[in-house]
Amino acid sequence: MRELASNFWTAVQLASYQAAFGDWRVMTESDRAVERVTADDVRRVAAATFQPKGTIVATLVPKSFEPDPVKEAAGEATVARMVKALGGDRVAKLENARIRAAVTLSTPAGEMEAESRTLYALPDRMRNDLEITAFGMTQSQGGAGDRLWSSARGQVADLDADEARDFREGWERDVFLLAYPALEDLYVLQALDPADGVESVEVRGPTGKPFRVDLDPKTALPIRMSWDGSNPMTGEPAEVVEEYSDYRDVAGVKRPYRTVTRIDGEPFADSIITEIQLNGDVPDSEFARPGGQG
Repeated sequence: MRELASNFWTAVQLASYQAAFGDWRVMTESDRAVERVTADDVRRVAAATFQPKGTIVATLVPKSFEPDPVKEAAGEATVARMVKALGGDRVAKLENARIRAAVTLSTPAGEMEAESRTLYALPDRMRNDLEITAFGMTQSQGGAGDRLWSSARGQVADLDADEARDFREGWERDVFLLAYPALEDLYVLQALDPADGVESVEVRGPTGKPFRVDLDPKTALPIRMSWDGSNPMTGEPAEVVEEYSDYRDVAGVKRPYRTVTRIDGEPFADSIITEIQLNGDVPDSEFARPGGQG
């Protein structure tokens, strides 16, 4: 289920099942196959697999983060230039955004077309719907605060702890570029050593997951964001990079109309905005859990 909590990963899963089995519906049938597994089956396999001689116990202790005051001040100055380039006071006045984009996904089965519809409303509401054109399937996720949910194939579920963390990490990255001034108290900034004239800053939000933002040396506009994520095909750790281009003016705010996502350097998604609305009418009902619960 966790692979379906992300819209992009849902598309990859569909394409992978289509390529491997010739029918994406196998994905929907696998749950029923799992349900047929009995307790005796589990005990038999566990007894054969988990032997005392093969046991390894590891304790993971997260490393605490202590910001460097000098780097923090430099990072704040860098982000101030970014905000000015994006629109200055107009960025500070942003309260919500509605964005529609055409997305081309690169999958093992070839390119796949999709449409993404994303809605943000400060301080903590977000919703995304990804419609996979070839399958006529829409994967949605959204919510406000701790009330987070996902919907796919007519089924609605609350996000579990890991899914909710991933959702919040994505929200932190998105709203940093969208409306940093309104939420600046949430972020800790650390300037990074410039490379090839590109100013860079490391950003941490409430989840503590860092991401890096690189700015164009001439315009101070964001050209790239990167973070440590995972490869959706293997589950292995991977570097995820978003590259921003084709900036256009929207009500005095500059927004990148094209975003190219790469995973470990390989193309994954090419997103082009087709419609964007800032500070429009956004009813709370758009973030409500489908079915009227939560």
